[in-house]
Amino acid sequence: MSDFIGFAGAIILPAAIGLLALSVWGDIFYRFHHGERLVYALGLGFGILTLIMFLFSCFHLRFPPPLIIFVVLIPLVILRKMFFKAVEPEKAAPSSPGNLPERLLWLIIIFVVIFVVFRAFMIERELWDGWAVWNFKGRIYSFHQRIPLEEFPQLSKVWGNWDYPHHVPLMEAWASLCLGRWHENWMRLVFPMFWIASGAGVYFFLLRSVNRMTALMGLFCFVTLGKLQQMVIGSIAEPVVIFYYLTSLVLLVRWREDNNTNFFTLSAVMAGLACWTKNEGFAYTLFNLITIVLLLSEKDIVRGIKQVAWYSFIVIAMNAPWILVKNILGLKNIHLNEGTLSLPYLMGNLGHVPEVLSAFLQYTVWWSYFNIVWFAFALTLMVNAQCLKDRHCKIVVVSICLNLSMIIGMGILEPSAQYLQDAMGRLLVTPAVLAIIFMILAQRGRFAGTSTTAGPV
Repeated sequence: MSDFIGFAGAIILPAAIGLLALSVWGDIFYRFHHGERLVYALGLGFGILTLIMFLFSCFHLRFPPPLIIFVVLIPLVILRKMFFKAVEPEKAAPSSPGNLPERLLWLIIIFVVIFVVFRAFMIERELWDGWAVWNFKGRIYSFHQRIPLEEFPQLSKVWGNWDYPHHVPLMEAWASLCLGRWHENWMRLVFPMFWIASGAGVYFFLLRSVNRMTALMGLFCFVTLGKLQQMVIGSIAEPVVIFYYLTSLVLLVRWREDNNTNFFTLSAVMAGLACWTKNEGFAYTLFNLITIVLLLSEKDIVRGIKQVAWYSFIVIAMNAPWILVKNILGLKNIHLNEGTLSLPYLMGNLGHVPEVLSAFLQYTVWWSYFNIVWFAFALTLMVNAQCLKDRHCKIVVVSICLNLSMIIGMGILEPSAQYLQDAMGRLLVTPAVLAIIFMILAQRGRFAGTSTTAGPV
């Protein structure tokens, strides 16, 4: 029981911090559904905590939870007093309890979620990366109550991708310190927590465009993605970085809808936290920057340059401390470095293109990973191509294409068995989620005026 209370506190405190930080943007705070606020608050709160914990470590300071909470709360309370403005919430549409099919679908979704959470908690061993990279680091940081940066020259000799950002292991260390001990089973619940938050974010986003049953179908497709479930249960960072990327992209759409710069700024913060989670976050940020350019008309070129610059500044500023420390310590990625990114190396790998494309196609039809998502996506494009006239659909398709280009490009840069047999499948999860969103949005014209959304209250 004490472990449950400790872990609950480890989740509630960051969520409360995130809500406080979110309330600084008063005008958009009330544009979110209650559930949406919790989704964004969770990611934002944990991001703030782990960034502060890292800064403490840079000065060789420990990060006991009471001290971190105190350091975080004081400036947030001040900022809220300075900037918070109460805004009248938008009127909510009346919401019915739901018909029988909706209730049955909710029951199935809840059952799947409980099953995945139970497996994540009870599994004896995670995926290799979960055990050797993320949980290993989390255990070290929990023991020291800080990141022992001075030991990285020695630790980097042990396999563990020490050039990776520290958001995930710091979250695990935080949970461990709140529990008062390291408990492998409880630490694993960090990952299904972000998986659930991603699903909720997808659902609330879709609910703004289609009726509740259709949004539920999108949520069902999301929670039943086999490869995503595997990563959640395996305690690896992908579910976390997917969460931040999805929220950043959704917020860009909201920014374009409402023309509210606060959505834009919050999107940049979420993209920055994606970079703080995994190196792939920088690629996702680049995709968002391309999306920003596409969202603006030719008349808005000057504004577009300013928006791109502001977005980039936020992301870089959030990650600058770790980038600086990483360069000082001489930590380099074993896959992407001066050697692998050189033109001669790339030209030498062009002969692997057929092998890379073959692996790519095999993954897209792998039932246990993606069920029929990619087939359904292709079918939707063929029979409902006019949906691309919809701005939302166009944004999502562009993002899918950018992701697929990166995945194939990475395969050409590093056509290793490890990438083709494992990493490619992981990376394909993100565009698969986007494909689900696209397929649901493609139906929005059919349900015009029938949405039962609860509204942004």
